[in-house]
Amino acid sequence: MIRGFFDPARGRYPFVTLVLRVAEVNLNRWFPLEFVLDTGAEQSCLHPNDAMQKMGVPSHRLDDSSTWPLAILGGGVGGGASFYPCRAQYGFVHEDGVETLIPGAIWVARLSATNRDLPSLLGWDVLQHFRLEIDGPNKTVSLHHRSGTSA
Repeated sequence: MIRGFFDPARGRYPFVTLVLRVAEVNLNRWFPLEFVLDTGAEQSCLHPNDAMQKMGVPSHRLDDSSTWPLAILGGGVGGGASFYPCRAQYGFVHEDGVETLIPGAIWVARLSATNRDLPSLLGWDVLQHFRLEIDGPNKTVSLHHRSGTSA
């Protein structure tokens, strides 16, 4: 089981801590990050504050689509934005110390005034590998890896 948390200072959203490796940022380094669990998001996304503050991506790079292999437009409940899809690996540590790696992708958000301070989102592309338990009244969050396989 992977235990998440609620942070009242940042709203009523459930968070989980994981390590992330993004090919187009630094393939050989893992970065610890906190993600909001977003079951409505099809794709996980890394927002600018985490990219800049936690992963060291310069702000000018997040604003320049020519420094990324691909730029796309994406949309959701909060509106539309530009993203840079990247190969990624998500690393989770269970309470018993077992590690689970999930290969996939992450959409790195292009820097804008509206998304600069948004938390990064863990979307359905990754969450589909887990059974989620969110208990709002008791402020508990847990993820249970579905396949039982670990790396």
